Amino acid sequence: MTIGYSSFGQCFDNASDALDNYYTNQQATSYSVNGTLYLYRPVKISGSWFLDETTVKLSSTHLTMNNSLPTNVLGSCSILNDSTANFQNGMELGWGVAGVMAIAFCIRFLRRGR
Repeated sequence: MTIGYSSFGQCFDNASDALDNYYTNQQATSYSVNGTLYLYRPVKISGSWFLDETTVKLSSTHLTMNNSLPTNVLGSCSILNDSTANFQNGMELGWGVAGVMAIAFCIRFLRRGR
């Protein structure tokens, strides 16, 4: 079992794929002030993520991409890369369920004895 990178409930082998998933799932943010529209969205340029700031006025459009985005937005997760680990996890869960069922049976059996 190896440690991977978590993004939106998915587990990835490397941080680059997880960051791509994280930033492509981000919604663009926009607001308007005095007739000027400001739009912010993540953009990948040459392998790095930047915050794209687009300013739209009635007369012109201004584009700025100089704000680097953070890379420490990912969680960690476990990647099961062999069938033995999958079997082991299933067996642990199975014994837990079997134990609960055995305890429930014993409680019911003892109650009938009264």
